Amino acid sequence: MRPAGAFVARVLSSLQDVARVGMTLRELDAHAHRLIDEAGAHSVYLGYHPSFGAMPYPGVLCTSVNDAALHGLPSDQVLADGDVLSIDFAAQVQGWVADSAVTFQLGTPDPDSQRLIDVTEQALAAGIAQARPGNRMGDISAAIGEIGRAAGFGINADFGGHGVGRTMHEDPHVPNLGRRRSGLKLRAGLVIAIEPWFMAGGDGYVIDDDGWTIRTADGSRAAHAEHTVAITPDGPQTRAEVTTLDDTTGAAYGDLMPCVLEGTIKPSQSGADSFLVDYKFTSEIRGEDHLVTYTLDPESGAYVPDFEYEPETCATLMFDAPGSDTE
Repeated sequence: MRPAGAFVARVLSSLQDVARVGMTLRELDAHAHRLIDEAGAHSVYLGYHPSFGAMPYPGVLCTSVNDAALHGLPSDQVLADGDVLSIDFAAQVQGWVADSAVTFQLGTPDPDSQRLIDVTEQALAAGIAQARPGNRMGDISAAIGEIGRAAGFGINADFGGHGVGRTMHEDPHVPNLGRRRSGLKLRAGLVIAIEPWFMAGGDGYVIDDDGWTIRTADGSRAAHAEHTVAITPDGPQTRAEVTTLDDTTGAAYGDLMPCVLEGTIKPSQSGADSFLVDYKFTSEIRGEDHLVTYTLDPESGAYVPDFEYEPETCATLMFDAPGSDTE
């Protein structure tokens, strides 16, 4: 799922760069659509038609402005100074899906709106921290809800997170309210989208006639944050903000890290069971250039690098071998 997470992260970053006052939501959607086409990815939003939608979804993004909390349709609405914009984006890459969302302000910042955004992101981080084997779904839900309630924000549990895998919406449901030590027991290997959405006013919401756009019932502003999270024996790992390397022979991926990792695959002189990757690594801490040899381990069937970055600066490098079924 790392390729999907990496792509979703890149698209959301690009959208935050290009979004500006005077732009329409439809223009943002077109920008994302171009990136999908260029990458050979697949939109899981376009044409999606669950029972509650009045029509198949008409875009590749959910773009929700101000009192629109979730599922805002691409339209000719023009973004204005001071708007709060939530962008939710999911895509399928190599048969796997990642789903993520971010909320930010345009133009002149408003302190109250920024607090709403910040608290929503804090709740997301708290929920992710609870995504560990042995915990229960209620631990994630309670961590999110406790932060939102303490800040005085409205929360509604009708819409929340969900399982992610081959499709966008899988079991289990991940509510944004709950009781600790209750619900599904979490296990390593489970992948979920955790997505708190808070309202500056009360808990109520209304749905537009389009059957999609969810708005706060009292017209207050809303914020939404989301990450796709894998539960591993060592704890949670997000499937976004991952830099990728692709060519015709394979792809190398780093996990979540505060760095940029670029590489070039080179032929090895050691035979068909190994290859070289020339990595150029830069972060806030340092810059490095490493030539890493990957050798096939006959017992595990995995390609093993002869060098790994320290966990505190950059996560372990992983390689998806040509023709392998990646996670």
